[in-house]
Amino acid sequence: MQLNRLEADLGHPLFERAERGTAMKLTRFGKRVAAAAQKIPVRKCHDGERKHPSKP
Repeated sequence: MQLNRLEADLGHPLFERAERGTAMKLTRFGKRVAAAAQKIPVRKCHDGERKHPSKP
């Protein structure tokens, strides 16, 4: 699973795992990562779709 790989790469869990059917919650670290990710600039393509500036 990609989320597990990301957490392993970052060295910290991003979510507090819950029982099936219950929403997961961000950990304190996950909230910091989410806040930082929202600051990454994006650009809009001619079709209105958002893209990261480093991707053609």
